[in-house]
Amino acid sequence: MRARADFRERYAQAHEDRADTLADDILTIADEAAQAPTIEGVAAAKLQVEARKWVAAKLRPGKYGERQEVAHTGGVSIRIGIPRKPDETQVLEADEGGQPLVSG
Repeated sequence: MRARADFRERYAQAHEDRADTLADDILTIADEAAQAPTIEGVAAAKLQVEARKWVAAKLRPGKYGERQEVAHTGGVSIRIGIPRKPDETQVLEADEGGQPLVSG
């Protein structure tokens, strides 16, 4: 695969095609399990579906993988500490509830 780009491209396409075939198999398995549902049959079908979903997600994660979108909402606050002049002092006190009061 490393030496031949044409083979590498065909191999990648085969992986995508295999994932699509597994997705089609999932529908067939689910439809067949619905025709004559038994506890054992549904459990077996579920196992078959889950295995095919996992393989399809690994072969083609962009299409069959679980997408996790992370979006930031709200603001961002950045505080940069600047040293005080040596002659300035800061007194820390607390109110009755224990919350700090800052005066300087």
